[in-house]
Amino acid sequence: MTVLSVLSSVASALNALVKGNKVTFTSVKELVSFLTILDDSKMSFTFGSLIYRKEVDGISKKSEQSGNIFKVVYAPIQTVTSYTKKILNLLAKNGKIITATELNVQKSYWAKRHTNSILGYKVSDETKTPTYLAYFPNGKPYNSKNIDLRDGKYKQKNDIEFTPSALKKYGSSTQTNQGIAIEDQVAPRILKLENLREFTLNGIKIRLRINA
Repeated sequence: MTVLSVLSSVASALNALVKGNKVTFTSVKELVSFLTILDDSKMSFTFGSLIYRKEVDGISKKSEQSGNIFKVVYAPIQTVTSYTKKILNLLAKNGKIITATELNVQKSYWAKRHTNSILGYKVSDETKTPTYLAYFPNGKPYNSKNIDLRDGKYKQKNDIEFTPSALKKYGSSTQTNQGIAIEDQVAPRILKLENLREFTLNGIKIRLRINA
């Protein structure tokens, strides 16, 4: 069976719309079921990029922009495999060889994944229902745009009324303690599945269109 036939078969069973190399889901629940099946299958899939839309964080609550500015991002990605391994590889590349025990990465909620790869849930979620997509940026996001929903116009970053703390980069203390500069650090990302709009899987577009 081809990858497309596997994906199409799974998607069709979940009432998704399959058309050519595009699979469209109309609910987060369907998408989670789809990703969970792929995750449990332990089959190898290549993720290429994703598109997401979410409210911009860090805007002053006193500003009229609060709750009205949304970011649309196109980003190349890598699925999460091992945060610890990626840090160790980065250190080794810089000539520092240590063990995972010596690195002692503290567990955090983004790392609480479903069985195998990209699905995450909050530590407090006893049902273990996946709500996040976990990934590493594979290069910088491109075509990132901020849209003001009040008038549909784009906003440049310097036009957004951020709080001072939102502009500060904190980085990982684990990596900083090993001498890795903030701008060079391994940066895991978590994205609420409800904010996901589209991603590529072996070149196939998987789309979420709620109320489409």
